Amino acid sequence: LLINVTADITDPAGNAAVQAVDTADKDATAPAVAITTPADASYVNIATDSATFAIAGTCDDAAATYDIQVDGGSVGAAACDGVNLTGTIDTTGLSEAAHSIFIAATDTVGNSGNSATNNFTRDVTAPTIFSVTTLATGIQWETISVNFTTTFNESVVITGAPRLDVVLDTEVVAAFANCAAGTGVTTTCSYIVDTIANQYDDTGIALTSPLDPNAGTLVDLAGNPMTNFAYTPPDTSAITVNNGYPQWEWQIEASGEGAGDWTAIAGAPPLFDYGIPGANVTRTFRMLNVGTAPSSTALKYTISSGGGVFSTITDNCSGIAVAVNATCTISIQYKDKNPTGIKQGSYTASDNTYATNPGYPMDLVGCNTNCL
Repeated sequence: LLINVTADITDPAGNAAVQAVDTADKDATAPAVAITTPADASYVNIATDSATFAIAGTCDDAAATYDIQVDGGSVGAAACDGVNLTGTIDTTGLSEAAHSIFIAATDTVGNSGNSATNNFTRDVTAPTIFSVTTLATGIQWETISVNFTTTFNESVVITGAPRLDVVLDTEVVAAFANCAAGTGVTTTCSYIVDTIANQYDDTGIALTSPLDPNAGTLVDLAGNPMTNFAYTPPDTSAITVNNGYPQWEWQIEASGEGAGDWTAIAGAPPLFDYGIPGANVTRTFRMLNVGTAPSSTALKYTISSGGGVFSTITDNCSGIAVAVNATCTISIQYKDKNPTGIKQGSYTASDNTYATNPGYPMDLVGCNTNCL
């Protein structure tokens, strides 16, 4: 705004002086300035933290001075080309906390103005795993899942399907996260191990660190990606997986007791005939674990006729854990008691620690003297 000032003077005798005219420029408008980087509510993270962190914004007075204020103190000057504001600050010395920034502008005639204050947070620490826990215990069957919960030290955004590696006696099984892409911000993640057929671990499962990102990512709210996936595995020794299938094959020595030529007993169920033996004849039977998991038997004798004609002499099977493709033996005596006639009975191998357990019987038959 231009202002014209005119001065007139006349002496006592009435003589007029030459009129004086001057012009003044009135400037009472402060320079306009705004910050676009860092944006309000933004973060300085591991990737952007720098001794020359770029400040950007807009301005309207190239001749003005622009002072960058962080947390109320001057940290340097910015430049203005009349439109764009540029400058740098050192963020590496700031604490990992919330901070404020604004620009104080002063033009050549002393008019001053400040930009709006933007708040930002410096976070240069990557997220980590705080703990992995589970409430599961006891035997896990095929229809039951083992649940684990991973707790992070801060909120993260998960993409993909990170997973835990669970070690079973049978194999290493990947436990896929059920909080995959699109879950949003979370401080915990639940993982499920589905115990599928033919898996077992009767000594207690184990988790192996680190967590497997499985081509996924875990990133905190500042944009810092997790790089250390190590964790302390919980005590899972009380969690057993028994999801195989018990199955026993009854065998006999084809050439007689002590021959060593073991062969499967024919029949469904298998049937062994003592014939017409003398009294107190003992035969040793072998049980082969042809299932998909270690099994411990519980043998049960069922009388069909001729009570007490069969009796167990030596039982090396009941309650003994027998590995897959391993064997145990049981000796059964035919006592040849009265009355005369065909004597029948059966022994059943059962393992009630399995969800599916049909039992595996062997039928026995013998004949007392003159029974035919």
